[in-house]
Amino acid sequence: LKDVQAFLRREIQKLNNAAVIIAGSNQRLLYRIFNNKKNPFYSFGEDIELLPIPLNEYLPYLNERFSYNNLSISEDVAEYLQNCMNNIPNYINELGAWIVDNYRDMEIIREQIDSIIMSLVQSKKGRYESALYGYTKNQKKFIKAIAKKGYVKNYSGKEMQELTSLSATELLRVKQELEDCPLLSLDTSNQFFIIDPFFRRFLEWL
Repeated sequence: LKDVQAFLRREIQKLNNAAVIIAGSNQRLLYRIFNNKKNPFYSFGEDIELLPIPLNEYLPYLNERFSYNNLSISEDVAEYLQNCMNNIPNYINELGAWIVDNYRDMEIIREQIDSIIMSLVQSKKGRYESALYGYTKNQKKFIKAIAKKGYVKNYSGKEMQELTSLSATELLRVKQELEDCPLLSLDTSNQFFIIDPFFRRFLEWL
């Protein structure tokens, strides 16, 4: 991977009058890439923090898109939708597009949001099943427990042991095995979580 990073940095440095944005969802991995003195991208560029889009700015856009199919959504329901999507614009837009493609002539109410999300999850079931291929039984238990809890810092605690039926020693070993697992994200507080809200719902549904 360092060879790839070195190649990318050399190529980027050849560019003139071009802005380059390197983005990703795994905060811990990004931290390693840009803060480890041994890595080619150490101290490269400037940090840009992308904050959630405020609801009062996003709601008009959402209702404008919904209006094409005579759909509408209230502010409190839109806020619930945003929270279900972890306030990440990419997933909010994906869910909004799914609603526009599959519903019309109605007001979207809060009670419908969860079933709408699950209909989208069902459409991606094969993709998510494939994502779990190659993982051991214990690793899958660990990943599913993360999905159920949301954010986990105490990987080997009593609650994780109860959710997985694994011992503290087994949980610590699995945690080490999944340090760079693309299905999981690790925040700056060293908490595991699943950033894709659709994948998290899929795991909860299993």
